[in-house]
Amino acid sequence: MSDSVKLNWRSPVVVIVVGGFFLLLLIIVLVVCLCKLF
Repeated sequence: MSDSVKLNWRSPVVVIVVGGFFLLLLIIVLVVCLCKLF
């Protein structure tokens, strides 16, 4: 099972999904900060 987990984590699709999720989270935080400023 450990081998399949390593392969899944190394797959580009997982990297893209995780990266996109963090990018979306960062954008939401920036928007909230801007709304609080204005």
